[in-house]
Amino acid sequence: MEALKKLQYAQQKLDTTTQRIKLLLARIQQVELTSELETDADGALSDVHDLLTTAEELQLLAAVSFYDRTVFQLTDDQLNQLDQFTQTNVKQIQQLEKELQIKMKQKRQDFQQAQLTLKQRSLAKQTTNQFLQDQKENMNNFNSEIGSGVRQLKTTMLDIKENLDKGQIATNVLEEKTKDNIENNKLANSKVRQAAAALKKNKDLVFMGTSLINLIVLVLIFIFV
Repeated sequence: MEALKKLQYAQQKLDTTTQRIKLLLARIQQVELTSELETDADGALSDVHDLLTTAEELQLLAAVSFYDRTVFQLTDDQLNQLDQFTQTNVKQIQQLEKELQIKMKQKRQDFQQAQLTLKQRSLAKQTTNQFLQDQKENMNNFNSEIGSGVRQLKTTMLDIKENLDKGQIATNVLEEKTKDNIENNKLANSKVRQAAAALKKNKDLVFMGTSLINLIVLVLIFIFV
């Protein structure tokens, strides 16, 4: 009777565990990894572990019954059920266990990858924001330097204009002095020409007077001689 009770318990456990794992496999495809899903998966795997432990006990009972029917007094049909459970059904639940482990492993990897991607995106966003902030500060500094340069350029241009104005005034004064000098030179040249003409006239008069005197002397000599 003990073997039959264990078999009935194991078969019920097999049905509920199989259904539980199948539902979990469907949920894994539809939902994100959560602590609830982790807990349910761990619980299902724990049920599988218990079921496999029970199967090992039933397998031992089946071996004993096979050699001595009087120990548990099992019929051939009951022995076949026991053998089918320990062989075929246990392999099926082991296959479901393996599939659940693979799916959960993939789910955890996907979750970790998603977390890593979010972290990378957050870091990239922070880097981008920092870059934009640096660029903004650089532009502000550049604009400040441009403004300072423009002010300095304005001051320099005003200085240049002031110097040009001073230069223009000096040029105008120089031009006036040059004009005065030219006029003075013209006047001086005119007086020089006038003096030269007077001198030439005086020379002519002297020559004429000298010639006249010489003529008078010759006449007097001619008369008295």
